Amino acid sequence: MQTLQSFAIAGLVALTLMPIAANAAQRLDTQTSTCETIQQTLAQEGEAILRFPSKTTDGVMLYGRYVGGTGSCGSQEVEKSSSVPVSDGSMCPVTACQADFD
Repeated sequence: MQTLQSFAIAGLVALTLMPIAANAAQRLDTQTSTCETIQQTLAQEGEAILRFPSKTTDGVMLYGRYVGGTGSCGSQEVEKSSSVPVSDGSMCPVTACQADFD
């Protein structure tokens, strides 16, 4: 009986976590991605986690959440234009969400 309860609990936990895994943001390394790939991913997925090198500290990698367009930020956030370095050495324009303290 206890084994049956354990399976039932495990099944409920799995069902609860499934939407989280399905909605996970795609992660891209900007050093191996083109600007076109990044912008297409943002447009199709709505958001992505981008990994990129720091502009100010050599050897330090940074991560950020970037969004696909207008209206993608939360109600307490504002859109902020930014750019990330990409595989061909250029900078790719992206949009980030920043907390709105006003």
